[in-house]
Amino acid sequence: MWFHLLLSALISVQAYSQSPLTRIAFGSCNSQSGPQDHWPVIEREYPQLWIWLGDNIYSDGLAPAQKAAAYDSLLKGPYGEFASQIPVIGTWDDHDYDENDSDGFYPFKDQSQSVFLDFFNVPVDSPRRMQKGVYWSYKYGPPGKTVKIILLDLRYFRTPDHLLGNAQWSWLTREMKKKDADLIILGSSHQVIT
Repeated sequence: MWFHLLLSALISVQAYSQSPLTRIAFGSCNSQSGPQDHWPVIEREYPQLWIWLGDNIYSDGLAPAQKAAAYDSLLKGPYGEFASQIPVIGTWDDHDYDENDSDGFYPFKDQSQSVFLDFFNVPVDSPRRMQKGVYWSYKYGPPGKTVKIILLDLRYFRTPDHLLGNAQWSWLTREMKKKDADLIILGSSHQVIT
């Protein structure tokens, strides 16, 4: 069954990546132990893409294996059906990275990243598995209607002085300078303008 869900999601991503992207849904702060009746409601709006903006689960203080179980419980409910129909991308925030207001000093951040990437079905040979942090960019749509979505990681490198870290800043600068999209959407797990 899970192979079927994964295969459906991959087919959907390929189809949507060639079509103009006109309807995006996004959200955050989803407790996997709470009611999940919002997924069918969102699906009825026919989004072409769902973007997680962090706190995809609440795993405060959980070991990496327990985080994996929390993600698995989310997949076994209505979200799993939703994710089999709608392409999904995302980043994390404090509660799915570690716990409230976590920073880059979390000792199990690499293990947490691995669990996160497993949840998003990132292939084991993906360059995303080789980098530190879960930031990434995605492109959708044909030439002339290309949308680039850039998702930041504001936890992995976080210190009192910096949010992104040097590697992510350099990457973001390169992504913003590319002339490879007609519209850029920058996704952050923090408020950008307060």
